[in-house]
Order: sequence, then structure tokens, then C-alpha cells
Amino acid sequence: MFRLTRNQSREVDRLAIEEYGMLGLVLMENAARSVADAVDALRVAKQLTHDCVVLCGKGNNGGDGLAAARHLSIRGYHVTIVLCDPQEAFKGDALANYKVAKAMKLPIVPVTDYAAWETEPFCGIVVDAIYGTGYRPPPKLDLGDLRRRVKTQMAGVVAVDLPSGFDADTGECDADNVFTADVTVTFGTEKAGFADIATAKQTGRIVVADLGVPRAVLEKAAASPA
Repeated sequence: MFRLTRNQSREVDRLAIEEYGMLGLVLMENAARSVADAVDALRVAKQLTHDCVVLCGKGNNGGDGLAAARHLSIRGYHVTIVLCDPQEAFKGDALANYKVAKAMKLPIVPVTDYAAWETEPFCGIVVDAIYGTGYRPPPKLDLGDLRRRVKTQMAGVVAVDLPSGFDADTGECDADNVFTADVTVTFGTEKAGFADIATAKQTGRIVVADLGVPRAVLEKAAASPA
């Protein structure tokens, strides 16, 4: 089994795009479908509602979340997108998916204005797409408050690639600033930080999603410097 570091995971993207001509938006689209599939499965398993809150950061992890929000809406979910960074900070493929979500008129609110959890229990699913493999502690955003709000709800949590606040290389995380997922949909391969069995309390069940990247790319990335 491959377990790639932060740098090796970035190398997968670079090789797929630069050497194989794959588009970043295609990789993001494949990731989003896998996240939507995991949400479907968790909703059925835990008998949750079709309500879904997608927490999005400004990077590619947030772009995956924005694309997943579109797929979930198409599948009949009542989706709210919560931006954890200012809209003007979104760039590239993440911005492209933001524009699609906006054109679809999906509800999009800044994290500072999202107070729905304070008024009634949320029995749907939260998609954690705030930080990806690029995360290094400490978090720039106060994840603790978000984490506490999610934990008080009767919600399921699906993490995109890895739980926000989780170091991809080491599995290190601040207990007060890391999301606890029921399911983590990680892309291409597991991450090096998943090797410690103790991290399972943050990741929940790990689903390795196939992004359509050739195996030769994964092997070459695994052989590159960690």
C-alpha cells in the first residue's frame, strides 16, 4: 500500500497535469463525485436527512468541496456552502467551481454569518473541505469553534482528503482544532499520517478514491523525495 507525504501528493498532481496532460478540473471533478458517493452512503447508514453543509477553504480542498456541493444538489440534497475564507481569496480551479455554484444559486454564506446550528439540531451531513494536505499547524482559522459546533449536532461528517487540522505527514493534530470524521475520502492513496492507528479516531473509516490517475504516476510520486 502506498502512503504518500504532503510533497509526494503534490507530485501526483504535478505529474498527472504536466506529464500526462490531465486537467486539474477533471481531477477535482473525480474527487467531488467520490465525496458525494461517501455522503450518500453515510446518510443511509446513519439514517440522516438530505441536509448538507459544505465547509470550504480557499484551496483545492475547498474546490473539491464546492464541486461536491454541486453534485449533492443535483442528487437532491439541500446544500449550504459555508466559505471559511473570503471569496476573493479563491483562485484557479477552486474559483471556477465557486462560480458554478453561484450560477446555480446554491446558498453561499461566509462562516461568520452561518448561525443555523445555533437555533436547531442539524441532523444531516457536514462535508469538511477546509484544509487539505497543505495544512500545517497551527491553523489560521479557529477550527475549535467550528469543531465544537459540529460535535454538538446529530450530524455525520465526511472529510475531504483528510480531516481539517490533521498533518498529512505526521498525523499530528491539536485535539481542540481538528475535525473528527465518520468517513475520510482520501485521493489516490492513503497519506503518511494515517499510518498511526491512533489517528483513526480523527479519520473514521478511510475510503481511497480513484481519481483516474495512472498507477505509474503514483509509483513515480512514491519514489520522489518525501
